[in-house]
Amino acid sequence: LVDDADAVRPGTAALVAACAALAAERGRPLFGNVVHDSTGPDSGARIVASLQERGWRLDHRFWRRPRPDQETPV
Repeated sequence: LVDDADAVRPGTAALVAACAALAAERGRPLFGNVVHDSTGPDSGARIVASLQERGWRLDHRFWRRPRPDQETPV
């Protein structure tokens, strides 16, 4: 986790580069996990598109649904 807002992007880039180098060294794929909320119709679409532009590929999707006792009436 990077607390300093100015260091988030460079910090994230450095961590991803280090993980990618280690995966390449071991001949293994690099898997990432993006978690985002559902606050809008295209929630997370910008992040996923940005990753795909950098060569990431979508491999899995996880969906969740509240338990019936936690649902709110519509």
